[in-house]
Amino acid sequence: IRKAQTAFKGPNIVAAFYAPWQETGLYSLRENAPRMTHVLPAWVHLSPDGGNLDLHDFDPQLTPHNNDVLDIAHTNNLSIVPVFSNAQLSDFDQVRAHRMLTTPALQDRVIFGLLRWVTLNKFQGINIDLEKLAPGDHALLIPFVQKVRAAFAPRGLSVSMDLEASAPISWRRVSAICDFVVVMAYDEHSS
Repeated sequence: IRKAQTAFKGPNIVAAFYAPWQETGLYSLRENAPRMTHVLPAWVHLSPDGGNLDLHDFDPQLTPHNNDVLDIAHTNNLSIVPVFSNAQLSDFDQVRAHRMLTTPALQDRVIFGLLRWVTLNKFQGINIDLEKLAPGDHALLIPFVQKVRAAFAPRGLSVSMDLEASAPISWRRVSAICDFVVVMAYDEHSS
């Protein structure tokens, strides 16, 4: 049984995403972990129905290196803040995100599932990465993140969010809700 870590409290965050499907990811994590504060593994996805979690990228039976990721994170006292996304493989699915963002009951089910999973695994929070949304759905992100925050904060769990550089959303409003944000200012998202 692993001891739960305390969420990182400090002036600087040095975080890195970990993609279990990239062969060099584990080597890179091992090499850089001593200089990091957080690891953000892409382990949890929104299911196609928009109301459940898909944990196939976390499953150690399917991805045995995840045990190594946990060992590296614990050895280096990294906060583990898994990424929750609307991606399926490398494609972000706006339909599943739309279903969840427009249906409060699905949001509640997803938030409860995330909270339960994060708590059971003694992670330090969740990173929200909902990308390539349908027109109009960006306006629904802030209320969703507020609901996540309301569920996670009383338990001392952090909430962070990834922001597409060109998405029509108030970075100031999102950053007021989240513990930190990641601005995706690389050419996958905008020029």
